[in-house]
Amino acid sequence: MSIDAIRAFAALVHADSDLKAHVKGANSANEVVALASSHGHQFTKASLLRQHAQALHSADDSTLEGINSWGDALMHALGAPERP
Repeated sequence: MSIDAIRAFAALVHADSDLKAHVKGANSANEVVALASSHGHQFTKASLLRQHAQALHSADDSTLEGINSWGDALMHALGAPERP
């Protein structure tokens, strides 16, 4: 299931600072899907965007104000909001 693959990839991202930097620097959801795939985690862009939408829906305003790039938004979708 895609959500399980997203969660597994998120755990990997949280544990690997180099991978986290790659995700944070991503220019698109497609880049994150490809990066996840290269690490053995298969999910679709649609699944990632749904997860992103759910994360945004439940976030408070201060969290949303801290999102300054697509990479930040993706990190938030993966459960790790990054603030500058």
